[in-house]
Amino acid sequence: MIAAIEVYNKPDFKYRDESFAILAINAWELLIKAKWLMDHGNRINALYVYQNVNGRRRVKRNRSGTPMTYSIDYLAGKLYECGKLPKPVHQNLEILSDLRNSAVHFYYQKAVHSYRSPHRSSQKVPRQRSPGCGHRRSAPASPGRWWWRHRRYASHG
Repeated sequence: MIAAIEVYNKPDFKYRDESFAILAINAWELLIKAKWLMDHGNRINALYVYQNVNGRRRVKRNRSGTPMTYSIDYLAGKLYECGKLPKPVHQNLEILSDLRNSAVHFYYQKAVHSYRSPHRSSQKVPRQRSPGCGHRRSAPASPGRWWWRHRRYASHG
């Protein structure tokens, strides 16, 4: 997250919005996956996507053979459904994820005064302030506050 903030705060950095979105969503994804692991007894297999192969449950793998894990969209949705992720944080993660996808996959949607995700419900979400603008609920402060409030100490014994 610090790298995302540093990039965003450089006024002459080319593609700083896109770079911020990529770095920020990566930081959030690691945080969300850490929370998911903590809630599931630190079992790494809780992150894996499974598929049935010949009647047996197997870990799904990508083209390089690496086990596939759930996306931030899926995990944030599950944490939101069970009340462990506040609605404003979930909505901001959806928007940030869409911005990241736009940057990485090179497509752009015009969003002048409101934002509508092509992958989400048809409900319009008010456009958020720019993540680095210093708003009291800006992206840099939110992950730490959220994690601190939702942490649990696991007994190691």
